[in-house]
Amino acid sequence: MSRVWQWIKKHPYYTAATVAGVIVGYSYWDAQKKAALALEEERVRRNREESERRDRERREKRAQEERAKSAAAVAPDSPADRAKAAAAEKAVLSATHAPDFSSSEVYFASEFTSLSLGDYKGKWLVIYFVPHEFTLKQVDHMIALNDNLQKFKQFSAEVVVVAPESKHQIKSVVDRPRADGGLGGVDFPIVSDINGMIAHKFSASPSPGDDTTTVVFIDNDGILLERQQQSSSSSQGVIAQAALQALARLHKEAQAK
Repeated sequence: MSRVWQWIKKHPYYTAATVAGVIVGYSYWDAQKKAALALEEERVRRNREESERRDRERREKRAQEERAKSAAAVAPDSPADRAKAAAAEKAVLSATHAPDFSSSEVYFASEFTSLSLGDYKGKWLVIYFVPHEFTLKQVDHMIALNDNLQKFKQFSAEVVVVAPESKHQIKSVVDRPRADGGLGGVDFPIVSDINGMIAHKFSASPSPGDDTTTVVFIDNDGILLERQQQSSSSSQGVIAQAALQALARLHKEAQAK
């Protein structure tokens, strides 16, 4: 042992370099190990999300098949039969609680924030799903929605917009002046749904090339009452007015019960 110490004292710089090399080597190995663990955790998370997505798709497919069977049983060959079929489908839908969702990718009141369905417990909620990336037509529809916001509030309803854009792109469009093709500020939150998971939960995911805008109505008990669809190519204000008319009807029906 004494010879070792003598050698170390005789070659201090070489010894220091060796120790430093060992430390650097260990640090590199530790970093690689942590990176591998992070990749494995990410793979497991993605697999879990994919499995959950497939489970939801199977459940929704079964539910759609049941609704189709209910509608087919009515044999809607006449206007009266078609009305009965629509009523049967609505009855199935009205017995369904709105799927829960939450997001930390929300832009509202000039800041990024979080939002969940639970935040609207005891309130009526209208969710407007933007089908694709923001276009001037979609911007026009959201401006009309914002201009009519107080009318929605007359029915104790809150409005939330869900868009397949990043939160930064949403902020850019919201803050941009209307004269420059932006929203110029809105009084409802816009949720980033860039991976389409929220739209998928509400069966509001459009097919490629489909410009259909979906609006869903949830009552103060959390029941998904109706799903309304309109073409995004409609004139400005058409979707907002149709949503207001549907909300007024649903609100009236709820009060009559």
